[in-house]
Amino acid sequence: MEATGNRGVIYKEPYGTTLVIGPFNALVLLLLDPAIAALAAGNPVILKPANTTPATAALFQNTCRSISSRRMWRW
Repeated sequence: MEATGNRGVIYKEPYGTTLVIGPFNALVLLLLDPAIAALAAGNPVILKPANTTPATAALFQNTCRSISSRRMWRW
């Protein structure tokens, strides 16, 4: 690009809130992979486990509450 007189610029700005909807058949992996990538990019994440997996939803809620401060969460 430099040879043509142009230059590449990378702007490190988060795009916005990311919604991650988890499937019922792969509980943890397909819920956490995109969430980790979005958090690493600086985006806030909303996790939505499947309706058929209430135990997984309760586990994530308890885990998130125990590892972070109260002002980060809206329940």
